[in-house]
Parts: sequence; C-alpha cells; structure tokens
Amino acid sequence: MTQSGRQRGIFPLPLPTGEAKQDHCPCSSRSVGRRLGEKAHVNQWVRDLVVTLNSLYAGVEYAGSFAADRTPATLSQRLCLDRLRTAVLDAGKPPEGITGQGALSELRTLPGYSGEPASLAPLQLELLSLPPKGSEPASLEKILEGKAEKISERLMSKVVSESEVVARKGLVGVRCPYSDPLLKQCPRVYASFCRKLAESGLVEYRRECTERVGAFTVWKKSGRQRLVIDCRAANLHFDQPDRVHLATGSAFARLAVDSGEPVEVGGVDIADAFYNIQLLPALRRYFGLPSVRASHVGVTHTIEGKCKPNDLIVPVLKAVPMGWTHALWVCQSCHEIIVDEIPRIAFNPRLVDRQPAPGMDPFVHTEYVDNFVALSQRPGLAFELANEVGQRLRERGLPTHEVEAGRGIETLGWKFSETEPVVKVTAKRLWRLRLATHELLREGRADGRLIERLVGHYTFAGLLCRGLLSVFQPTYAFIRKQYTTQCWIWPEVRRELFWASSLLCLIRKDMSIPWSTKVHATDASHWGRGVVSGEREVADVRVIGGVCDRWRFSRESESLIAGMPDSVQEGEGETDGSFSLAMPRAEHETLGFSREVPLDFIGTGWQKVDSAPWSRDEPIAALEGRVLVWLGQHLARSRKNHDRKHLVLTDSMTVTLAMAKGRSSAKGMNRICRQLAALEFATGAQLVPRPSLGSSHVPGERQLRKVTGSNKDAETPAVKKSNKQSSLGSVQRRKVHRASVRKRLHGEGLVKDASSTKTFLERRSVTSARERSYSLAWNSLVSWAKSNRKDMTSVTALDLAVTVRLNEMFFDGHDLADGTTLLAAVKFFRQDAKEQKLTRASDALAGFRKLDPPQGRVPLPWPMLCMIVVSLIGAGHTEVGWWLLLIWATCSRPGECHRLLMKHLERSLISEGLPEFKRTRGVGGKPGPSKVGETDEAVIIDHPYLQGLLPRICAGNASKRAEEHVFSFDMSEASRLFVSVVNELGYDKVGINCVYQVRHGSSSTDVLQEFRTLEQVQKRGRWQTFKSVRRYSNGGRLSQVYGQLSAAQRSQAEIAERGIQKTFGASGACQ
Repeated sequence: MTQSGRQRGIFPLPLPTGEAKQDHCPCSSRSVGRRLGEKAHVNQWVRDLVVTLNSLYAGVEYAGSFAADRTPATLSQRLCLDRLRTAVLDAGKPPEGITGQGALSELRTLPGYSGEPASLAPLQLELLSLPPKGSEPASLEKILEGKAEKISERLMSKVVSESEVVARKGLVGVRCPYSDPLLKQCPRVYASFCRKLAESGLVEYRRECTERVGAFTVWKKSGRQRLVIDCRAANLHFDQPDRVHLATGSAFARLAVDSGEPVEVGGVDIADAFYNIQLLPALRRYFGLPSVRASHVGVTHTIEGKCKPNDLIVPVLKAVPMGWTHALWVCQSCHEIIVDEIPRIAFNPRLVDRQPAPGMDPFVHTEYVDNFVALSQRPGLAFELANEVGQRLRERGLPTHEVEAGRGIETLGWKFSETEPVVKVTAKRLWRLRLATHELLREGRADGRLIERLVGHYTFAGLLCRGLLSVFQPTYAFIRKQYTTQCWIWPEVRRELFWASSLLCLIRKDMSIPWSTKVHATDASHWGRGVVSGEREVADVRVIGGVCDRWRFSRESESLIAGMPDSVQEGEGETDGSFSLAMPRAEHETLGFSREVPLDFIGTGWQKVDSAPWSRDEPIAALEGRVLVWLGQHLARSRKNHDRKHLVLTDSMTVTLAMAKGRSSAKGMNRICRQLAALEFATGAQLVPRPSLGSSHVPGERQLRKVTGSNKDAETPAVKKSNKQSSLGSVQRRKVHRASVRKRLHGEGLVKDASSTKTFLERRSVTSARERSYSLAWNSLVSWAKSNRKDMTSVTALDLAVTVRLNEMFFDGHDLADGTTLLAAVKFFRQDAKEQKLTRASDALAGFRKLDPPQGRVPLPWPMLCMIVVSLIGAGHTEVGWWLLLIWATCSRPGECHRLLMKHLERSLISEGLPEFKRTRGVGGKPGPSKVGETDEAVIIDHPYLQGLLPRICAGNASKRAEEHVFSFDMSEASRLFVSVVNELGYDKVGINCVYQVRHGSSSTDVLQEFRTLEQVQKRGRWQTFKSVRRYSNGGRLSQVYGQLSAAQRSQAEIAERGIQKTFGASGACQ
C-alpha cells in the first residue's frame, strides 16, 4: 500500500462484484434458466479462483471480502480478473456423460502409463483387443535389423541368478499371480482364452516353465479390453530396466514458438504394440500361464515334442507381455531406432524431459512408447511426418492405426488449441478431476489411498504448470497417516483439494509468450534484499533460460539431499565442502548443453531496482525466496510484464531447484513456491531463475553488496586470507547473536535452581503455569508419602503409592483434573516412571474417569458476557472489561490478549473498513511462537457490534509507548474478579467459572449464527486440532446455558447487551 492508501501489488485481488448465484423468474423459459445458471457457475468459479490465489499468496485461509472496498482495482488487477474469467469461459461445459459420482468412481482406479485411468474389467473374449487371427509378433531382427543383437544382449544381461530370485521372493512375499476370476473358476472359458491367444500368435505350448504369470483385462478408451499380464513374480528374475527418455507435461511446457500461429499435431500409434513384438525365446520360460489339458486346446505337439490329450501343458507367452518391467523399454527402443533411421527426422532433436526443448522450426517430434507425435506450425507437415513414420513401422512388422493430424488435436493427454499456440489439459480430464473432487468433498470421507490416486492425477496435470504442485502440503501427511483407514478428510486437505480443483482451468501454456530482454539479478542477506536489472539480447536470454538446473541431479542425488540435515537443506547450515552432488557420468554426457551461466552474459551494466531491510528474521534460503516474491509483485504491477518470461539470476540453488520442481517438502520454502505460483497463475508471467554460483563475478556484484548490506570488500591479499574463514565467521556471528538474545530473554536459566532437579530447558518444556501445578501436585504426593510411610524409590513402589493416592483423592471429592495432573506430574519429575508405564496408576485413573466423567467447559453466551463487562466497568475495572471484550472479538486465549503490546494494535482499512488486530507474541517485544507455532498473526475484528472496541482501547492508552503493554493489571487478579462477578450475578450455577469460557462462547456464537465455518473458527482461534474446535464450538450449549437463567437475569443481560452494542458498535467507533 502507498501512503495514499492505494494498493500497489496485485494481491490481494478484489472479489468480482457479480453475484455467484442468480435467481430467475419462475415463469421464465428453461433456456433462460440455463443461461442464468451458466452465468452463475462462471461467476462462482471466478470467485473461487480469486479466493484460491489470495489464499495461496497470503498464506491464510481467511481473506476478507473486498467487494465493498472503496479503493478501485488497479489496471493490473483488472487484467488479472479478465484473465481468470477468460480461463473459466474457455473451460466450457462438462462433456456429456460425466457426473461427479461417475468421475470419482473412475478416478479410484490407478492410472496407466499415459495418465489415463485403467479400470479393471471382467473378461469378455469378444471385446479383447489382440492382434488379428493368424498373425505372428515381429522378431527383433525384423524390427531392428542390424541393431537387434545389441538389444538382445542387453535384455539377457538383466537376468539374475536363481539364488537372487529366492532372496527377492522372501522379501517381496508374492504368493501367486492374479488372474481374472472367470479364468480361474471356469476351465472351459480358460481353454477358449488360450486358443484365442494361440490364434493371435501370442503363446506357444511347453511341458514346463520357470515362473508363472496371471492374466486379467482393463478397459480401453475405445470400449474394448486390454490384456494385462501379472508379471510380479516373473519380474523378480530381472534387474531394473534401463531408463527411457519420454516427453511429459514438463517437456511440452518448455516448447516455444516465435509466431502466434496454432500448432498442428500429427500422430500415429502402433496397434497392440507390446503383443506385436516377439519375446526372445530364452526369456519365454519366465512367463508361463496356468496349465491346461492338451485336449482342451487342441494341441498334439509342444516345443519339446509330441504330447498326449490328457497331458497338462503350459501356455508360454512368446510376445512381450504388458506387465513386464522391461516391456516399455523394449517398445520405446524399437520405436526410437526406427524413427531415427528416417533421414528427414533423424536430424531434428527429439523432445524429451530433462533436456532443452528444440525449436519448432520446422517441426518437433517425440516417441512415447507406442505413439509417434509430430508438432509443427507449417500446414500439412505434421501429417506428412506421421504418415511416413507409420509406413516405416508397418514395413518392420508393426501394424499401426490410422494417422490423426490437424489443429485442435488431443495427444498424450494434452490438448493443442486450434486457434492459438496453446497446450492445455483436455476438457475430459479437467472436468473429470473437478467433478470428482467436488463429489469427494461432498462425501467428506476417504482413505489415504483414494487421496493418493486423486493427487496423482493432479500431479500429471501439474507437470504442465508446476505451480499446481505447491498446493499440496498437509495432503501428503494425510495420505501417509490414513493410508488404509477411511476417516473424515482433514480441513487442511479439503482446503487444498478445493484450491486444486479451482486452478484446473489455468493449467495451460502459451508457447508464443516472449522472453523479456530485461534480466534481473537478486541477492539477500540477513539484513535485507537487493535487486538489480540489465538489458540483454533476447537470443541469449532464451538460451540461458531454456536450461533447468534440476536436470543436473539424478534421483540418487535427491536421495542424498533427503539424507542431509534439515539445517543444510534450509540453507542454515554449512558444509565443509566434502559433500557434492554430481550427475552420473553417463547421464551428464547425454546432455548437450552448458550448465553454467557464461561470464560474458553476466557482464556489466546493472542498475539498482530496489533495496530494503527485512521486517523479520528467517533462514537465508527463505530470504532469497522472498526477494523473488518481491520481484514477482514488482513486475506484476506493469501490464507489459504480464504473459512474459523473465530470467532471474540468483545465488541460491535451493530456491532455483524448488521453483524448478514446483514445490518443496520444507514448509517455509513451499510457502515461497505458492506465492510465486499465485503470481504466475494470475498474470501469466513466468519467473525463470538461474543460479550464478561458483564465480566471483556475481551479477551486479558491487550494486548487490551495497544494497543488501554486505561488507565484502575488494579481494586484497589480506581479504583473500580472511575469506577462508568467511563462512565460519558468519556462523559464529549468528551464534553470538543468538546467545546474547537468549541470555537477555531467559537469563534466569543461567542460575541453577537448587529447589529443582531439572535443567532450565526441561522446565521450559511446559508452560510456567503448568510447571507450578506439577510442582504443587508432586510436593503434595511427596508429603503424603512421608506421612503415610509409603516407599516411592522404585517404579513398582511408586506405581502402588500413586494408585493408593488416586483412590483417596476420589473419595475425598477431588476433581478428575486433579488426578490427571498428579499422574502427569509424576511422569514429569520421575524420568524412570515416564519410560516405564505406571500400569496400576493408569488403570486407577481410568476408573476415576469412568465413575466421574470430565465435564467440558460450557460456552459463555454474549448477553451474559455483556452483563459481566458492565458490572466490571461499573466497579471501576474498565481495563478488565476491555480485555474480556477483546478475547471475544478475536477468539483469542486470555493470556494472548493480556500479553499484547501497543504496537500490536493496528487500525487499517484492509477489508470493508474493518480494524485489524495484529497478534504478535513474545517477551519484551521479541516475536515468539504461539501454541500452534505461529509467530506473526493478524485477525480482523469483523463483528459489527464491536467495531468501536479497538479505537476506544487505543484512545484510553494514548499516552503509552509502542513497547508498553496494553493491559497493566495482573491476570490472576483479573481472573479472580471475573469469578467474583460471575458468582454475584448467579452465573456460577449454570457452569460459568473461568475466563476461557469467553473464547468458547465467541466461537460457538460464530458457528451458531453461521458467521464462520468450523474450519474458519479453527484458523481464527488457532486451535491445534479440529477435534478441539468441534468440542468447544457448540451452539446448542449456548441456548441451553442461557435458557437456565431466570427471567430477571435474562432481562438484565439483554439490557446490558444493548448498552455494550451502543457503546462499542459501529456507531460507537465515532463517538
């Protein structure tokens, strides 16, 4: 925000003013009703997109309504809203026949290699998709000619020894392969199945085999059935297959064209590809189907010789089975070798992952298992290439389907637009995912396996726009913890699934968006940030930006990173240089590009864009990411930067790799990824970071050092000597700084407490109040044991003593909470009791709980609170009354409001003129984490009847400084005053006895009046678990408690309510 109150950044985006739901006249026609319904659906989806993007950027669930904000939207914001509406309109209507229930049922199945769901199908022989009758699979010699020997040798080298197979079977535990139930239960059907396979040339008969496999079918898109072989046991006889290089959404996302002409697609695929490739004779013994009588299949001779009608023979596959781990590699290798032999195509680089995308002039091609795809902007060229490849495949014995070519074609799960060079998710995939997600959210229950499959489909779509991958964070925790258990979906998971379904219409890539000639360089220190810029040639920018630094590292390297300490991953720790990540040599040699940014590209001529200090301390990796977020907002303010690619040079490999991946497992870094994703989705601008590591010539080195506050002088001989200790000095300085801060804040920990056997950190594992209650309970137990001569030296004796004490406490009238505190205190002060379970004492406490169930705190109704506040203010305790109202207004814990400093109260028009309550916790003004780990939280006081509360508190404390506490009274004394007034008013008889009931009353009222959902209440009140929210936010108890008051008590409370609302309501803010 500027000083004039005008918003500079695009976030938060204002909500569209159009109504999400529109009622139409009952007498209007159905066509009018449909049009209005479609318009309402579009408006609602746009609003969902705005809420999603605001939430991703702000990092909070609650983003206030901006519909009534008097500040007009900026030009950039209007462009973003138009972009969102266009994307929703472009998504169109759901395809015919797709419903929420049907889509969810379809997505419950696992996807195949193309990303399409593969639903298990009951076997129907007439629908089985196999090579035609009388055909024979083509041998490798026919397909590959002179190159067949190399492929055969490679396959034979993958066979492992029998001892290795036995060891693997013991670990895996595969008992028997899966087969279609009809094949196992009906010998006649199985015999017909074997005869059909033999007619298609897929099996030969032998006396015996080495390993057994099973057979089942799945549905194809055409409505026919695909034969799949369960080769789990057979796969144990082979090593892992070699890697194949395919083109996924990541490769398509890197395609670039110079003009705005649409891209033509030409494709041809091999019919029943795997079953038209002959399996090596030496490997067939590992793929034997269940035995069958020779007479049932009409066989008189096997490979070994003549057989009798009653002999059991084994149908052995002689074609590459779909289900074998090496099947994909065999098919892909054959396909690539054949295509590379075509001179017209051989000289054009192939589009694959982990390599720069080739230019589309004149065309780009890729082979994806059995599919050949050609892309070109020249009319008719893609069809010519696909037709030529199809002809060559048929000549080598591999039959193909008809060539498909033209504009607006779908291929490999992606749709190429017929009017512009844009690739996006297919309409069927988009609506199937969206409707299935909404149906799942409606049902509300799922296990981790279902969520995992749904996230898998979103991941496939997210390969095109990797920002979508940053959406999921707690979802992965839900998958791990509830993998086999069906339960209610966590609120955080529901929120992330809602975000993902809203963003689906934005999963698209415009291949014609240009590169910006202005290159930016960023740097950060613990003091502040710095950004510089310089003009470069667009051809050089395209080459540098076309490389992804994530390609440097293999999966083995990523596993090494996963094993590193968290501090090193986050950028806090430093290594001694002995740890390095290197790509395997073979893979490195296949990448024909330079991995470093050339020094001549960095050059000179950098101009300062911005420098500023940080507002809070964070790990250096997070600060490096914050600079990119600031740069993204800075670029988004100008319309000329929208729908452009922007190259950014940084010295943080952590940020570069996180952005290249699209997400991070570290929560702080994933927060950065979400913000950058929100900027990209809203504006179409793409930030492409490249690291400039390993060189002293950092981009704009002198400017960045100056603006970030670094004290790196020119390298004189003395400085060179000191640079050897630079990293150590930086660590040491941070260590000294942390030590001084901790001594200042927790100096009492340096003095040993003679009255306690625990260290300072052990005592601080619980709150001070909890430690005092534990001490009282433990000292009371020790005194009781001495007076009753109870031995507590051993764990067994201690268990007996606590059990007897709990029994006495029950009959002495103690509350269950006293017994619970006693047992917790014993485990706190006796480590041996914590390690060994106190069986008898635990059973005694369970009996205590059964006979005297715990009574939950009842919520305090609003009129009763008003009466309590009026009584306190009338008695001269105005601050205590304000304190109680602030607890209600913010749904805070009493201690949180009591610790507030004046600087934490802010008045700003951030949402419909609602005042903001900034809740920053800590001692002496130093921010510290709350109970749920938050360090900086802001809450909007949005109750209409309390709009004047914050101004009155500020006016009453106008003489206080920013670092002084808002409330000067003792909290214990205030609690006693509260209980005293409650007793005088007679509210204790209905269960009101502590200040915490104010907080519970606030949340219960919000839920009862539908002012907030339970999820929003949890976020606002920072409840750690959803279970606590449901327990304490109980609107029904409010009515029950208020109904127990007498008529006179209710009349007094209602009069007090009108007085409070008149004093602190919206009108009271101006008095």
